[in-house]
Amino acid sequence: MDATDRALPGARVLTGAKIALFVLSIVPLALLGQDYADGALARPWQAMIVEAGDWSIRFLVIALCISPLIGFTGWRMLGNFRRMAGLFGAFYAALHVFAWTREYGFDWPFLTNELLARHYLTIGAIAVLLLVPLAATSADVAHRALGPARWRRLHQLMYPAVIAAFAHYAMARGFLRLEVLIDGVLIVLAISARLRRGVVRPQVTAPETSQSPDLPPRLGGLNGDTCHIM
Repeated sequence: MDATDRALPGARVLTGAKIALFVLSIVPLALLGQDYADGALARPWQAMIVEAGDWSIRFLVIALCISPLIGFTGWRMLGNFRRMAGLFGAFYAALHVFAWTREYGFDWPFLTNELLARHYLTIGAIAVLLLVPLAATSADVAHRALGPARWRRLHQLMYPAVIAAFAHYAMARGFLRLEVLIDGVLIVLAISARLRRGVVRPQVTAPETSQSPDLPPRLGGLNGDTCHIM
C-alpha cells in the first residue's frame, strides 16, 4: 500500500466531516424557512434579522478561534474547517442585512438615515463592508491572483471586521446577555493569543507540506500568516 492509498481513508473522513459541517450550518436557515412557510412567524423578516445576526457572529467567532485552538491543542485538522466557518459567518451577515432592508420595504432614504443616526447600525454596516473583500477573496484562485503577501495583508481585515460585528451585536442585544459575554471573552482570548504569537514568534518558517506554495496554508495561523480565516 503506497502513501496515496494510506491517505485515502483520512481524506474521506475529512470530506465527510466537511459535508456534515455544511449541512449543520444551513440547519438554522432551513428551520427559519420552515417556520416562515408554516406561517409560524408573526414578523418573519424581524425574526430573520435576529436569527441571521446571531448565527453570523457565532460563525465569525468560531472562525477566529480556530487558529489559537490549534496552537493550544495541536489539533491541526481543525484548520480545514476555518474557511467554511468564516464564509458562513459572512453568508449569515448578508442574510441579516437583506432581512433588515426587507423589513422596512427597501425604503433606501429611511434606511440611510437610520444608518447615520444609530451608532450600532453604522458599526454593523462597517463590519459587513469589511467582510465583503474577505469573502470575495477566500478562494485559492484569489490567493494566487493577489500573491501571498497582499492576500495576507488584506485578510488582516478579519480582526476589525469581527470586532465591529461584535460591537454591533452587543449594542443591539445588550452587553449583559450571557452569549454576548461569552463571545466577547472568546474574541479577546483569540486576539490575545494571536498578538502573543506575533511577539514570541516574530519569524516562523513555513511548515513542509505537499500543497503548492502558491496556495494559502490549510492550517493558517501556525506559519506566520496573520488572519487566515476565510
